[in-house]
Amino acid sequence: MTQGFKATLFAGVIALGAVAPVFAAAPVIGDIPDVSIGDLDGSTANEFVFNNAFDLNDYVTYDGDKADLLWSFAEGDGGLGANQYTINGVQAAVSGTAAIAAEETGHPNTLNPANPINASTSVATFRDIILSPTSSSGPYDDPSTADAATAAAGKAIRYYVSDGENVDSADAIIRSVDNSNSTLTPSDDWSSDLTDTTFNGWVPSGLESAGVSIAKTANGLTMTAVPRTGETRFLGYQNENLLNYNDVGAGRIVRGKFYISTTNPMLDFNVNKVPTFRLRLTNTTAIDAAVHYEYAQTGIAAPAHEPRYALADNQNSEIAAGMWIRPGDMADTPSLYTVDFDPIDVPAAANTPIGALMETYSYHDPANGTLTLHEVVLGTYNSLQDNDPRAVKLFDYNRTAGLNAGVGGAKEMTGGPFNQEAVLKAGYRQKLSLPYAAGPYPADDGPYASNTDFNADGLVATTDAVPQDRFGFDLINVVSKNNADKPRVEPGKLYKAKFFVTAGVKTSSTNQSEEIQGNLRFRMQTAAGTVSYLLELASTGIDLGTKGNALAAQALPGNGTQNPLKDSSLAYTGEDGGWYNVIGASLLDTDRIRKDYKALAIESVNNEFVFFGLQPGPGNSDASARDITLGIDLIQSPGTLDVGTGTPVTFSRPTQSTVRIGAVELYAYPSIDDGGYDFGGPSL
Repeated sequence: MTQGFKATLFAGVIALGAVAPVFAAAPVIGDIPDVSIGDLDGSTANEFVFNNAFDLNDYVTYDGDKADLLWSFAEGDGGLGANQYTINGVQAAVSGTAAIAAEETGHPNTLNPANPINASTSVATFRDIILSPTSSSGPYDDPSTADAATAAAGKAIRYYVSDGENVDSADAIIRSVDNSNSTLTPSDDWSSDLTDTTFNGWVPSGLESAGVSIAKTANGLTMTAVPRTGETRFLGYQNENLLNYNDVGAGRIVRGKFYISTTNPMLDFNVNKVPTFRLRLTNTTAIDAAVHYEYAQTGIAAPAHEPRYALADNQNSEIAAGMWIRPGDMADTPSLYTVDFDPIDVPAAANTPIGALMETYSYHDPANGTLTLHEVVLGTYNSLQDNDPRAVKLFDYNRTAGLNAGVGGAKEMTGGPFNQEAVLKAGYRQKLSLPYAAGPYPADDGPYASNTDFNADGLVATTDAVPQDRFGFDLINVVSKNNADKPRVEPGKLYKAKFFVTAGVKTSSTNQSEEIQGNLRFRMQTAAGTVSYLLELASTGIDLGTKGNALAAQALPGNGTQNPLKDSSLAYTGEDGGWYNVIGASLLDTDRIRKDYKALAIESVNNEFVFFGLQPGPGNSDASARDITLGIDLIQSPGTLDVGTGTPVTFSRPTQSTVRIGAVELYAYPSIDDGGYDFGGPSL
């Protein structure tokens, strides 16, 4: 997708451009990233510098020695001035759209540039010399509101690379974004496809109970919880048909941007009163990506509850993360939450609907207040490739290498025994006690008895021993043993967790008495375990409709899957499956969740808004709320499920949730540029 700003600016230049002669060894620039220069990384106030942003050599192909290449750049019209930026201290060789057009004939300034930007290093450092001029050492003045908006809108630049005979060029955008971290975004990446503020077609979703109510108002969709003892409040809205998979296509990720506020005062600090919630992007009823924001756990009475509530049920965790993660109380500046969904590209996905959902998800007794969804934006961006030069592998477990190898140091499997419930009813909190026990598990530990070899065969977990009339969860985590090895959330990052899973059970069957693959959930958690990024796969044991059943049968791991993400090195005889991706954006970007109170977060380290960011980071041996935990959950569904509506949900056949975990990996990428905080305001 071409970014409109860049395409418009250079439309005339491209039309007039001459094509340079092509030789076998001519350099060619690849998908060079856009740059957002923030002022939170510099050594003094308002210093807009992006140090060591990327290596130019990573974005050029050349048959010769890349050290012999000469790099330069041009600035287009607009921005704050004709020469607004330097790269490695060098200004643009050419300035202005007209001059860029002239440069295409013979490249007089860029074939042999007088001051190549890679004269001393190929690693590019960017500086906005208008907002932070090199004539002084700072601190620098805050940009005016108008200048900040102009700088954030960005300015098109053109990179040139020359081998002395041939010149290749590529266009990108540089932005200067006030009160932000510096980030990279691949060019031609983000496409905004839908903005919804009217919420036409959204319908109630969840479990009705006395503790929660919903309404459509002039400000958006509201969900109100009242205090209850030992009762859940899961209720909200969904629209299952906002986009079509065909409009997304293979090789793209869908991002949902949800703008949410609450009536609970921001400076109250009683996080356990704020209703918690979950967001989803759905592909039929078979697959969804979800994020659960469960920042308030103090109000939960014993026993502990899933997930990790025993460890999160304390005031320290709330101060460390909850005040940062909870929504703000200003409807005109709501908090921005994102959900990222990498669709499973199977044939049955063609022409299927993609929708969105928000529900209250309150276990905690004191929850008392209203959440309002003001706006939803859906867009797409390119898939995150493991071999992207910007990608950093933070963690990996591979069954062929075992638990003591790979990035992330020595690892262990942790979790808890399966929790069985005969009834799941609205307003009834499940007694799911899931302590994190030390692993590996003994061979006689219930569903794990089928395989406890964590090396050559991976880990097999199954609900086969659980009676079919029971509902429950089984959580499995793969974690680093030592704190200093654990991956931890950082600002300006986008994370991808990958799980390679196979199974020998069928994904569907016409035999009503035959067990088939059950419900599965792939998980990445942080913020003391209170924020969970999920990929949820429903079983064909539930009637998901014609399209949903077909999609589930092809997406689930097991015999019958058509998941295209195979890996022959991890294949297992008699089983089938593939890689499954969970994507999650960093919680520490101040122009997102904490856009409303970011000034407070920046000005003082003595208030609750910055405690999460001050938690120990990567490499620190202390415990930290910023840890990233990876896991897989098995969800057992009974033949009949009482959900409190008077009409039980009936499952068409018995299911058996079964996985063999062959590998788990985690990568960090620079945050994508999705347009940032583009809230348009309520308008129903």
